[in-house]
Amino acid sequence: NPTLEPFIKVLLRSYTGLFTDYVSVDEELLASRLGATRDEVYQAFLKCSRMGVMKYVPQRQTPLIVLLQPRIEPDRLRFPDEVYKDRLLQYKKRIDSVISYAETEYICRSRQLLAYFGERNGRDCGHCDVCVSMKKVAISDDEYGDIENAIKAQLEAGPAEPGQIVMDLGFDEEKIWKVVRRLEDTGTVYINKEGYLQLSQTEL
Repeated sequence: NPTLEPFIKVLLRSYTGLFTDYVSVDEELLASRLGATRDEVYQAFLKCSRMGVMKYVPQRQTPLIVLLQPRIEPDRLRFPDEVYKDRLLQYKKRIDSVISYAETEYICRSRQLLAYFGERNGRDCGHCDVCVSMKKVAISDDEYGDIENAIKAQLEAGPAEPGQIVMDLGFDEEKIWKVVRRLEDTGTVYINKEGYLQLSQTEL
């Protein structure tokens, strides 16, 4: 076919091994060397393929990923017990964090979220339901000092669940949380990733 002769000549000069195996070709490059459009090159490939001159696999329009390792069927996957237990523990911690976020009424919502992601220097947002309710709590200097000392004394033994601290100290719950929030603001204590209240290193 005379109309395909220039195309085939350029193709053979541009790529070796065409008659032994599949070869990736650059249609833009071929079009440039032929002085043609990419669509004309594409049509020439299709015509050669229909005539049985070659086998042409058109370029995909979407990205293609080739896995370099064999894919293992899901039913053949085996996880060591340690890995399974660790994943189960991490899953439980995430669930507990969600429950704690929903049930805790004395730690700023924003501060809780920041603590979950490891941010210790978060400030109260001042706008969530917790912040609004805590603004209404009044506490004297003497009460503040007593509660602060009691909190520090308990945390010196190690991190503790906020709810457990409230139960152990015996002070008014809302006042305890107001003191805790001030201690957080000054960097004296913080909520760790597990949701426990903990003394800062400078206080240990």
